Amino acid sequence: MREYIPPEIAKHEDILVAKIRELFGDDAAIDPETRSPGGYWNADGDVCGVLVTTRSGHGAVRTIGAGEEENVETGPGMKSRYYIVVVKEGQSCAFLGQPSFRLIKRQKA
Repeated sequence: MREYIPPEIAKHEDILVAKIRELFGDDAAIDPETRSPGGYWNADGDVCGVLVTTRSGHGAVRTIGAGEEENVETGPGMKSRYYIVVVKEGQSCAFLGQPSFRLIKRQKA
């Protein structure tokens, strides 16, 4: 599942954190923005979501498993949009190429 996040939310940290907690619960936290080093790699198992910036390096963020798939493509010529990709129980999240993103994780007590 993915959800479009308007720029007025994505670009304002306090509002973004509130939206993330609304979607994932009060124990969710978001990492600083990262760009994938390239190639193909999988997110750690503690990732429950990803904020993807579509206007970034060529690539994609994908979730697979649990009977569902999601794919958000990125590239420097794409319209600037932000999506939260939810990583559900039983799914894995992979990064292809060099997308820009922020990982969403549950904080450990």
